[in-house]
Amino acid sequence: MRCTFIKRIGLAVLTLVVGLLLTEGAVRLLKLAPALRIVDTSDPDSPYKRSDNPILGYEHKANYRNPNADLVTSFPRTNAHGQRDVERSLEKPDGVRRVILLGDSVVESMEVRDIEQVMHRQLERLYPDSSVEVLNFGVNGYCTLAEIELLRTKGLAFRPDVVIVLFVRNDFFNLNTAMHAFASRPHRSAAVKGLFKRSHLFRAICIPLNLFGFAADANSHQWNTDAIGTNNVVAGLTKLKALAAENGFLPAIAIWPTLEESQILDSPTVGGSDQALIIERLATFHGIPTFRLSDHFAQDHAARGASVGPRDTYTNGDGMHANEEGSRVAASALKAVLDVMADPSRAAQPRPSAADYAHALSIIRDTEEEWVRTSKVHTLRVDEVASLADNMAERGRLEDAIELCRKALAIDGENSPAIHESLADALQFAGRFEEAISHYRETLRSVPNRAETQHKWGLALDRLGRHQFAVDHYQLALLLDPSLADAHYDLGNALLKLTRHEEAATNYQRATQLKPDFADAHINRGIALYNLGRVDEAFACGKEAARLAPAHANVRFNLAMMYLDSGQAGAAVEHFEQALKHKPDYTQAREGLQAARAMMRADSERGED
Repeated sequence: MRCTFIKRIGLAVLTLVVGLLLTEGAVRLLKLAPALRIVDTSDPDSPYKRSDNPILGYEHKANYRNPNADLVTSFPRTNAHGQRDVERSLEKPDGVRRVILLGDSVVESMEVRDIEQVMHRQLERLYPDSSVEVLNFGVNGYCTLAEIELLRTKGLAFRPDVVIVLFVRNDFFNLNTAMHAFASRPHRSAAVKGLFKRSHLFRAICIPLNLFGFAADANSHQWNTDAIGTNNVVAGLTKLKALAAENGFLPAIAIWPTLEESQILDSPTVGGSDQALIIERLATFHGIPTFRLSDHFAQDHAARGASVGPRDTYTNGDGMHANEEGSRVAASALKAVLDVMADPSRAAQPRPSAADYAHALSIIRDTEEEWVRTSKVHTLRVDEVASLADNMAERGRLEDAIELCRKALAIDGENSPAIHESLADALQFAGRFEEAISHYRETLRSVPNRAETQHKWGLALDRLGRHQFAVDHYQLALLLDPSLADAHYDLGNALLKLTRHEEAATNYQRATQLKPDFADAHINRGIALYNLGRVDEAFACGKEAARLAPAHANVRFNLAMMYLDSGQAGAAVEHFEQALKHKPDYTQAREGLQAARAMMRADSERGED
């Protein structure tokens, strides 16, 4: 009886294991699990190490070896210079045309195990006389500026004749998008992390259900995003053009298409009836020729007459990262680019007008936002979501910013202070101050010593008329960071409303010491001093504010009111008129002007009497 029971248990376990293996196989075959492209510089098996260069953030290890590479977070080897390539000498062989292929994970080609099948090696073999060397400078997740920085710091030593940047749509993001630290969550066991790396089935379940918090890893690398700044593509192209001129190589942009199940797309375009791509406008304005690779893929796919779509024919199933066949077509397309580049007259392209260039620049952020809208939020990092939400809010798209943040928090609200703060900021801009305060509170649960958040919480309270509570938060902010000039100014404003004029004047003075050209702080200090009866000092502050900001209507108005109150009607008229000159619909200034003129008439009549 007991033996039968054990057999049944064993059979049930075996059935479960076989079922899980079959399901794992199906998930892999149907490619249902989200792609996992994580850079973990703390993992000894990772091909990446942390870089001292903040624009790069991370880079390949030199002489890396991993015979058991999983082709998900690792590949088999790098050369002595830290490229996913065969060994190369710094010295360029005689008679050889040396090409550097820059890019992100598409060029790196982690999914292709055999280095001889990666696109750069396939491209080399299209020149059977060994007249061309193609060096692989692809690094997973790099944006355009990081790619050019890698060229500057390492690539130029190889003295290239041609540099081709393989441009992918997500290069518009102003950060290195693979910069995650997988080991950042201490509550995940090694078994859980290992399963997430290796099991497609486990990953496919974890993401939608947010098991173990995998849906939105909160791991900000502010030092990297600060170094990259805004408009990284424009900065990268500018630097590429300068490096080309200084070092005598020819630059080019090869545009990688999106390979979907039923079509091959180039995007994003500048919009309207113009099908030019944004990257084409930006690059050709800088005198850098561009080449679309999509035509080669389309021609190859049409010639096949295949029932399998471009995505599964040429990529690993994600529509972006090339398999061996996609690498073959890419090599053919890149050879066509090199053949054109061999004749500079063929490579020359008409430059867009300055207006067309400006238009392309203006819609870069819309491109990022569209990418977010059409993507699953769990594929984005916390700092990406926060940055995009902040930009939406600044441009007046408050509801879009609020919706984006709420989606991110719904996936994983744990350890997401940046999302809470971005949501609070958008709510504050929208005048929803109570809701904003609740999210500033959540931000401070994770980062209690963040002075800027305390300051903004105080602003929300001020707008609700809770000036004493606002004072408390401003003072907390300044306790954490006494150098915040704006916090001193806002504290002065709250104290002024509470008629604590002496304290208000002190904080305005501190604001002007930290920021000498702070005109608003100068004029408000003048108001506080005037209320204290220190009239001469008050007018000195007011005059300094007007000197610093002669076109500032509020400065002029407040100075005029002090003159009016002190009986100096002529000076008041002058400043009221200046306020109206710069702000014609300033009703209070118009009423003040009428009062000042009436005072002048009364003074004149008394003089005649």
